[in-house]
Amino acid sequence: LSHKKNAVLLIFLSLFFYYLNAPLDILFFLFYLTISYIFLKIDGGHEIKSLGVSSIILMNVSFLFIFKFSDGWYFGYLTNGITLPLALSFLSFQNIALAIDIYHKKIRIPSITDYFRFITFFLLFYHVTIFAIYS
Repeated sequence: LSHKKNAVLLIFLSLFFYYLNAPLDILFFLFYLTISYIFLKIDGGHEIKSLGVSSIILMNVSFLFIFKFSDGWYFGYLTNGITLPLALSFLSFQNIALAIDIYHKKIRIPSITDYFRFITFFLLFYHVTIFAIYS
């Protein structure tokens, strides 16, 4: 298989692994990845790029607050049926670090397949399975 086909297969299998753990969270996860990538791709001057990074930070901290620290309440509605997405804290902090590294030009903006592969496999699948082994 070609490099791109291998990357897509790895993304699919990692998302499938994530789906097996939490079927409803896959929609949140895909939404999260898509919005994050759009913010990463914002091109323009210093102010525009800082707005994109600020948006990523705000989005990630908001999701952490909603799922971890709201104690089951979300804008006045009880959210007992909503579970914490798998590895959300780890994913959020790594995504913030990636955005800051791109902002400071330590790394280049990845292609969408590289970004999804990085997030789905290297961050979620790899770290979640390693955590399960050592637990």
